[in-house]
This record gives sequence, C-alpha cells and structure tokens, in this order.
Amino acid sequence: MKSMFVISMCLSMLTVGCYEEMDGGTWCHPLYSNPRPECYEIDSDGDGKVDAEDPCPFDKVRECGVGCSECKGATDWCTAAGQCVDDCAGRECGQSPNGSYDCGTCSGATDWCTAAGQCVDDCAGRVCGQSPNAGYDCGTCSGATDWCNSSGQCEDDCAGRECGSSPNVGHDCGTCYGATDWCTAAGQCEDDCAGRECGSSPNAGHDCGTCSGATDWCTAAGQCEDDCAGRECGSSPNAGHDCGTCSGATEACEVGQCVDECAVTECGPSPNGGFDCGTCSGATGYCVSGQCFTWQNPPADLMTWQDAMNYCNGLTQDGHSDWRLPTISELRSLIRGCPATETGGSCGVTDGCLSYSGCRNSDCDGCSSGGGPAGGCYWPDGMEGSCSLYWSSYWSSSEREDYYDYAWDVNFVSGNVSSSDKVAGDDFVRCVR
Repeated sequence: MKSMFVISMCLSMLTVGCYEEMDGGTWCHPLYSNPRPECYEIDSDGDGKVDAEDPCPFDKVRECGVGCSECKGATDWCTAAGQCVDDCAGRECGQSPNGSYDCGTCSGATDWCTAAGQCVDDCAGRVCGQSPNAGYDCGTCSGATDWCNSSGQCEDDCAGRECGSSPNVGHDCGTCYGATDWCTAAGQCEDDCAGRECGSSPNAGHDCGTCSGATDWCTAAGQCEDDCAGRECGSSPNAGHDCGTCSGATEACEVGQCVDECAVTECGPSPNGGFDCGTCSGATGYCVSGQCFTWQNPPADLMTWQDAMNYCNGLTQDGHSDWRLPTISELRSLIRGCPATETGGSCGVTDGCLSYSGCRNSDCDGCSSGGGPAGGCYWPDGMEGSCSLYWSSYWSSSEREDYYDYAWDVNFVSGNVSSSDKVAGDDFVRCVR
C-alpha cells in the first residue's frame, strides 16, 4: 500500500523547535535548534490526520527553556529539566539562589537576612553594643560604671570593687580614704600598714611610724626591735647603735659581749685586745703562752730519763708537790736567742709532732755553740743551771713516737733539739710546775 507522507512546517523559522500536537499541547524538541527546525507529521493511512501511533519523536514535555515559552511568575526560574519554579519560594528576603531575584526586604529596624532568606532580629537577646552579623546598634548601657560584655549584656564593671579602675573598661570604682590604705589588684581597700609599727608600707610606701627606743631598729616586717638586745657593747648589727662600752680594765668586746681577756691568761699580752695580763712572780717564774710556769733551779746531777721522771714527780719544794718533767714544747719555751728552735720556730719537733723522721729537720740543730744571750746559754737571762760546752742537755718527758727507747731533750749551749737514749743517756733535769 502506498503511504502518504504529509510534510508540514508547523512553525516559522524564527521558532526554535516547538510544535503543536493534536491535543493542543506544545512539544519542545531538545535536539533541534535554529535556524531551521522542522517537525514531520506522519500520516501513514492517508486520512489526513497524523497517526496517533507515530507521534513526533520528542522525548518529553518542557515548559521553558531554549525555544520554549518563558516562565510567567515574577520570581520564577527555569530548571535544567525545563520546569518553572518560584526561586523565592520559602524565602522572605535577599536574592534568590538561582535567578538572583529580589525576594523582599526585612522590615525590622535591627533585622538581618540570613543565608536561608529569613528575617531575623540581629539584636534578639542583646541590650547593648553592636549586633553580631549586621552591626546594628543594639543599645547603650545606662549605669555610670556599666560595660557591655561580648554577649551584649550590661554589667556593672565595678561590681564587688571599692577602688581603682574597673578591669574591662577602666571606670573609676572609687578611692580609699584611710591614710595608710591602698587599693589591691582585686579593687579592695586595705590598710597597708596593718600589723606594722614602723618603716614604709610594702605596697604603697606609706609611713607606718617610727621606733621610739634609743637602740631600736625597724625590721623588714615593720616591727620595732631593740638592736642591742642581748648585747653589752659595740655596735648593733643592723642599725649600728652604740650598745655600750666594757668597763673592766682587761675586758674586750667580742660579738657584743664583754670578755675578760685575761680570765684564762695569767701573764703577758692578752690574745685579742693587747691587754697586759700581768707578770709571773718569783725569780723562776716564766710566762709561756699566757701561762705562768715556775721552773726549778736544777740539781747538778745527771740522770737517766726514768730517774728524771721519778725525781720530778716526787719533788716537794717551796711548799709545792705538783712538780713534773716538762714536755718538749714547754722546754723549748725557755730557749732565747735561737729563733729556729724557740717556741713557734721552724724546728718541727713539738708536743704534737714527736717522730724523728717526720718532725725533726735541720733547723732543729740550733745555733752556734756558746752564742746564747745569757752568758753563752740559750735561755732567759738570770736562769740558773749547768750550761757548759762540755754538756748542757736537759730531759723532756716527751718520748719519740718512732722509737720509744729515746726521749727528746734540749741542749741549751747551742739551742739544739734532739733525742737521747732513755737508759744509756744522762741529761740534766729541770722540773716545772
């Protein structure tokens, strides 16, 4: 059967792919474009009508878009699917999200338009300061010391404070009235001299008073204390007050105390103050290191060391029985004119050092024989006893630590300090008490 094709152009060349269908609807062909869109109506049976079973090959119905009608609503926009949609639907204000239409303006003086297009009071819940989004003036605090906090609330910046500047905006919170008051960091008035008697207050430098005692001083804690308390003499340790003078003829001030420097010194100069502590009595009394020693005028006999010890321990003379053989240091105290072996000389033998190898040195050899100041003897002038070139060694009670068969002795004709055999040796004896 011969088919009849009726080809008809349904729109002019200025129309873009839109064609009228049998039911009066409009088809929008997305594949066709200017300048010559065409639509073919197919009549297969020749009855002059487009066959219902052969519609134009268009994929769907569109309301708007290229070649189609425009949307009629003032804020409509055409979606990608060709549908007209109100772009301000559900919005009160601002621009529509797709077509940039004006969706309206908020009417409240402090309203702002949110991103969702809703009018919201930007000062809601705030009484002061700027609104957080649009910067509206939400009001001013009325209190003289009020400040507007970050939440837009008015607070008294001097609340709980008596003085000083407020912590946030620097309002004047008041002044302290006490003469020695100061304003603390917490804004409280406190007496800066509280518990203090004297000196400057620690914070504001107020004068807290003056100590009245003649020897008082003001401590770091602001307390008046007697700087001479417990002291008899000298200067006070803190303020330099005069604490007094010692009255005793041989007293010296030591650490604020009067000390009799001759209390334990019988003779010679006192150890610190240079006082004269006296002279030993008797022709045989000699001062050694501040102590008076009485020396016996010796017998003419030579003795072994043990006999000399026994002799002195058993001696009763001048009403005294406390005689003894002197130690080597005591015996050396009698040496005069030979500096190396005198007390304090470079000879190393003393009561505290008694070994021959460790203590005796060449300085212990003494001086020239017979060159002493007392008729050739190296002892005090006027002292009696045997002192000849033949023999003039005197025993001490000090034994040698490295060899107990020997004891130390002094030869006064040369000032020599040496040792002798305690059994085989014979020396002179001079007892002491």
